[in-house]
Amino acid sequence: MSIIEVSGLRFSYGPVEVLHGIDLRVDEGEIVAVIGPNGAGKTTLLNVLGGAHRSRSGTIALRGEDVTRASQDSLVRRGLSLVPEGRQMFSSMTVDDNLLLGTYARRREVDADGLREMVFELFPRLRERRDQLAGTLSGGEQQMVAIGRALMSDPSILLLDEPSLGLAPQFVSLIMRTIRRLRDNGRTVVLVEQNAKAALRLADRAYLLELGTVHVTGPARELAQDPRVVAAYLGGGDNAVA
Repeated sequence: MSIIEVSGLRFSYGPVEVLHGIDLRVDEGEIVAVIGPNGAGKTTLLNVLGGAHRSRSGTIALRGEDVTRASQDSLVRRGLSLVPEGRQMFSSMTVDDNLLLGTYARRREVDADGLREMVFELFPRLRERRDQLAGTLSGGEQQMVAIGRALMSDPSILLLDEPSLGLAPQFVSLIMRTIRRLRDNGRTVVLVEQNAKAALRLADRAYLLELGTVHVTGPARELAQDPRVVAAYLGGGDNAVA
């Protein structure tokens, strides 16, 4: 069953159109990866889906409801949460306070203590660091906080923008295993990722974006064998997903 349906999506920065009629489907309980080169429009697409940007035309449906013009807070209340690129910590606040900010849009609906325990179970290091200022954490630890903060709204859908960016290999493996675990526990994930090898190993289906258009789509295993994808995106280094 489709949980997100995108049709004819266009977005412009001023006069420059960067998404050119994107069609995309996300089924419930799957990981969908969006890969492609820098400047392809991956982050822009995720920001439009998450309500941070407003599309110029096209439609976005969430569980059959048109949410094309919905605000970011409204989408969070509907169970969709965006983890932005760069993590965007409140560096002068503690880990615990950063996590609690994730409950804001749904503070009357969620069990904050129970969700925080779930985050600490996923990322035991955060329990150890809960009273530490977020700005003093390593990049990998900050990414844990960013994902944990999103989970504090108890989303059914997570939009993850470049979660492995700039991380050491051991943190990349940890984050990817956590994403798989979240999917196995019933959450739906849309993953924008520059690390195409890791993304295609993890995902159920994938989209290849180039210059704001979908060039290839299909099961992730098939894209991993597609000569065009292999030649352009899978010839470099590797970060394994254990």
